[in-house]
Formats: sequence, structure tokens, C-alpha cells
Amino acid sequence: MSVKEMAQRFFVNIQDSPQGRDILGKFNCRIEFELTDGESVSVNVRDGRVSTTAISDESNGSHTVHFITDHETLARLFGGKLRFTDAYTHQRGRSGGLAKGHLYVREAPGIGGTLGGVLVRWIGRLVRTGQELR
Repeated sequence: MSVKEMAQRFFVNIQDSPQGRDILGKFNCRIEFELTDGESVSVNVRDGRVSTTAISDESNGSHTVHFITDHETLARLFGGKLRFTDAYTHQRGRSGGLAKGHLYVREAPGIGGTLGGVLVRWIGRLVRTGQELR
């Protein structure tokens, strides 16, 4: 399954549940998953609805949180086999590369500090909700 299909299925399942709609309605945000070993995907959350697209440089008027990971890690995360809190990191490995099994967040202009932390926690809650709905 492509990463776009996997993300679409995962996030639409959240959108279709009452508790998911409540969480999705809290922020308008673009969540980008850049894969080191394949296609990348952007999940756009706007007014409690989700859509998936290819990653682009265009702004949709939302804050953007950009993660870098690999296909296997994302599949495990969306499949409920890996907790967001176990995968998430804001640091690269000693060699500057990514450690397998991690979800590295790249700092985005305008969302550092408190707002960045709030959005990452919100995304973690979205992922946990999606895993529980499986």
C-alpha cells in the first residue's frame, strides 16, 4: 500500500469517529511525512476534515509540522505496532542521520517553542486515537 493510501485510511478513520472529529477540530495544521526511502505525503487538517496530498512548498494557511522517517516506521506507527512517544525525536543520530524506527521532527519557521510543542503533542494524540480505533 502506498504511503498516501496508508495515511488517508488512517486519518479518515479518525475523522469518521466522534472523538477523532473533536481532536481534529482543535487545529488547522499540515502534517508532512518525508520518507527517506520512498514517496512522501502531506496530511492537511482543516476545520476537522483531512485530506492527503504530495508534499509541496505551497502554504495552505495552516501551521506545518514536518517529520522525517522511513516507510517501515510509518507503517508500524499507522498499524498500531509503534507508539508515537517511542518513535518521536527532535534529535538526529550522532552521524547526523536518522536512526531506524524514529520519527524526527524538523523545526518549521514560525512554530518553534510552545506552539511547536503543542502541535506535536496534538499529533501524538491524533496518532494514539487512530491506533485505538483500529
